[in-house]
Amino acid sequence: MAMKDMWVSRTPGFILLTLVLFALSGCAASYSEMALKSGEIDTGTHSVALFTVVTKNELKPEHIPTLRTLRLRSVSGRYYRFRFDRPDEALSAYLVSIALPAGRYTLLAFDGESSFYRLRGRFTVPLYLDFELKDNSITYLGRIHANNRKRGKGERRSGPLLPHIHQKESGFASGTFDVTVLDKYDGEIEVIKERFPSVAGFNIEKAVMVGVDDIQEKSNAPGAGGEAGEIGSGDSPDDY
Repeated sequence: MAMKDMWVSRTPGFILLTLVLFALSGCAASYSEMALKSGEIDTGTHSVALFTVVTKNELKPEHIPTLRTLRLRSVSGRYYRFRFDRPDEALSAYLVSIALPAGRYTLLAFDGESSFYRLRGRFTVPLYLDFELKDNSITYLGRIHANNRKRGKGERRSGPLLPHIHQKESGFASGTFDVTVLDKYDGEIEVIKERFPSVAGFNIEKAVMVGVDDIQEKSNAPGAGGEAGEIGSGDSPDDY
């Protein structure tokens, strides 16, 4: 076989391998861990946002929504992604602790999945909650409740339509998420300080995020889309 023919025959495989390795390396580097994952916290170079999250699937209770990642955007347009730890038993909720430069941000969405027997559903919780962090501070932002309930006509779906069986049986194709934010500062900060002694000496400020009533209208506003910040599962029939 001529050298030219050998190169042509091997090129597709080489390109595919390169793309796979590039994608894997990009995914591995694109998510940051929680600030309290190590048990320590440092506000010397960053500020820290604290909040908790509780999920519920009212439509299909056996398919418990498990959070995997969260996405947010700074006022300057930079996107950040963080990986959830397992729920904290003492708080009966996910504890989110994210280190960021001081400034204003929008919490865009949570992404996750459910698993029940051999069925696995995927979902996105659109949020669009604004918050601000002061220099070298720790700020409590509230307790977020996200509940998947039956979707009405025109409401955003909790997840895509496909794969059909998985999304139908998990309730995410026919459901939509209701999101509320509660002020649980006193009880939750007490538990957090007991769980993480490194936090006990800090003055933790409170600035509970304010939710929006119309998630769909907010997400369709100019600048709400984009590769990293795109939210939702697209247009699809309402009679599912």
